Amino acid sequence: EPVGIVLYGMGGFCAFQTNRITRWRRVFMLVCGPGAGFVLFGLVLALVAVQGWPRNPILNIATHDLLNINLLWGILNLFPLWPLDGGQITGTVLDMVSPRSGMRWAHVVSLLMAGLCAVLAWMLLHDVFMTLWFGFFGLINFQVLQRLHAAPWQADDPDGWRQ
Repeated sequence: EPVGIVLYGMGGFCAFQTNRITRWRRVFMLVCGPGAGFVLFGLVLALVAVQGWPRNPILNIATHDLLNINLLWGILNLFPLWPLDGGQITGTVLDMVSPRSGMRWAHVVSLLMAGLCAVLAWMLLHDVFMTLWFGFFGLINFQVLQRLHAAPWQADDPDGWRQ
């Protein structure tokens, strides 16, 4: 199966066969997503340092937006929230530590992080959208944990824990 990048509304993902790469390469690939945004942030910041802020109001807003989006989204994307890159990194690393329960623990960490972020988004920012957004991540991880609990992997199926 070929490697591909799929982009959609608020994100995207890299599609590839997970059994064809090592876990450390998977972590590297997951870091490259936010890393590309950090590189773009650095390039725009360097351009501003050399050229100064654009005088055109539309370009000025676009420059601010490019800087904010690439820095803040990159940082947020590295939070241990599954299915974001940071959550998948957490899952991959915990899977190396404990192949049997690593992904379950990754979803527990993600659920707790989503709850904490939702509370902070409401209490500090009074931002309904961000509160609901983090709450949605919590709901996703809660549902995955319920599914994992309802259908634990069988000892005779060595790859059952991946499901």
